[in-house]
Amino acid sequence: ETFIYCQEMVANGEVDHLIAERVWQELAKALMQAKPARSFEFLLEVGALERVLTGFVWTDEAAAAIALAVQKRLPQHLR
Repeated sequence: ETFIYCQEMVANGEVDHLIAERVWQELAKALMQAKPARSFEFLLEVGALERVLTGFVWTDEAAAAIALAVQKRLPQHLR
C-alpha cells in the first residue's frame, strides 16, 4: 500500500515539490536506522531516489559504504 502510494506520488510529480528541509529530515532519519540501505533501495524502487537526490547513483559500493558507516558507529563489543 505504501509502495503504491509512493509510486503515485512520483508519477504525479508530487515528489518534485517536497521541501528540501523535509527531504533532508527524512534522509537523516533513514541514515540513523539499523539498515539505512533499505530506505535508499525503497526510494530507488518507487522512482524517487533520482528526484530527491539529483545526480546520486545507488550502487553496490554506496550500499557497502553506508553499511560500513553503520558498523563503525556500533559499540566495539557488538562488532
